[in-house]
Amino acid sequence: MRPFDDLRRSAPLRGLLVTVLLLSAWLALGPPPASAEPRITRVDVYSEAMGRWVSNDVISPASGAPAPTFYLLTGIGGGSDGISWFNNTRVRDFFADKHVNVVMPIGGQYSMYTDWAADDPVLGRNKWQTYLTQELPAAIDSRFSTTGSKAIGGVSMAGSGARPGGAGTGVLPCGGLVQRVRTDQWRARAGDGAVDGRTAGRR
Repeated sequence: MRPFDDLRRSAPLRGLLVTVLLLSAWLALGPPPASAEPRITRVDVYSEAMGRWVSNDVISPASGAPAPTFYLLTGIGGGSDGISWFNNTRVRDFFADKHVNVVMPIGGQYSMYTDWAADDPVLGRNKWQTYLTQELPAAIDSRFSTTGSKAIGGVSMAGSGARPGGAGTGVLPCGGLVQRVRTDQWRARAGDGAVDGRTAGRR
């Protein structure tokens, strides 16, 4: 059984897919020609805020015509553990006939996709809110044909990280956890042991 088999059958994922369908009207999705296949691209974007390169999987319409953009975030592992929408779901099939750019960042494990107040000795500098709402949208808009209409969504940890801003005029959280935790508590859950008591997450 693949890691996401249960997730794909779960209520949160079914709810996410249903909600995406409902968002179709807002996104003004129009199907491309039936013979067209979406383009799959791996895009590396440098984050000045975090001082690192971030990889992103992008599904874009084969037509190349301007399309709205949907930023789709994954759960606690951030996709760095190999478990992601791109690898473990039928996201490519689902969006194959949708006229929309789908951007799936890889990284941000245990970060809650927020801007941390301080660097972490293991996880480094986390400025994911800045990346997702400013740096990534600017890079996507410069490299792909976009309309300026954006939405952001995700499951589990990403349900809390999905918020209005530069990356999204539409927000789709699914199964989000809203809770402040200290870095030592969060790292203990991740199996890295205890560190000091700095607060992780949003300031």
